[in-house]
Amino acid sequence: MFTSDGDKEEKTFCYFNCAPQTVKLNRGIWKTWEKKVRDLSQTTDLFVIAGNIFSDKTLGENCIEIPDYCYKIILNRKTKIILYCILFPNDDSRTYSNISLKELKKKLGYDLMK
Repeated sequence: MFTSDGDKEEKTFCYFNCAPQTVKLNRGIWKTWEKKVRDLSQTTDLFVIAGNIFSDKTLGENCIEIPDYCYKIILNRKTKIILYCILFPNDDSRTYSNISLKELKKKLGYDLMK
């Protein structure tokens, strides 16, 4: 997303900035939305928050937590208006839901943004 700024691009691709996703999510609807956000960022100054919702699923002997859901919140940086709040099940369904910030906070169990 930050191809014109190597420093920002490098900071985006760090292990502390990742979570396990199913192949169909990562290469499917998540990728589609990454492209939509990238295209929108060419005309609108955006602030994007991406995160995960976990329960108790783990992977491997190191017990890496696997999220049940991944989400994106896309805000217009200038107006501070939420353009999209999207919830993606971390499964092979290739689906997503547009939800309200209030619904997302309820699923998270804590106040993400005020």
